[in-house]
Amino acid sequence: MVPRIRSLDVFPDSHSIVLHWEGGISSVKDMFDLIASRKIFAPLAEGAEFEAVRIAEDGRALEWPSGADYCADALWLETVKHADGSEQERQYA
Repeated sequence: MVPRIRSLDVFPDSHSIVLHWEGGISSVKDMFDLIASRKIFAPLAEGAEFEAVRIAEDGRALEWPSGADYCADALWLETVKHADGSEQERQYA
């Protein structure tokens, strides 16, 4: 089962988010390419909108006021898990 997101740090200048998961693991999601390529994420190009992210569904998603959301399962797989299922060796503080 995928851990839940417990807290996050938002960096609007680089369009990245540091995710702090249950169990003490932290990972980084760079949102730049997603913002540029997906219409639903386009409003996040504005710093204030990007910073307005909140943890939703008891740690199972991120949500923005514009309606964009990102499920924790996808974030975990993209930022923590390798294709073979092993966790990344590098953790972020």
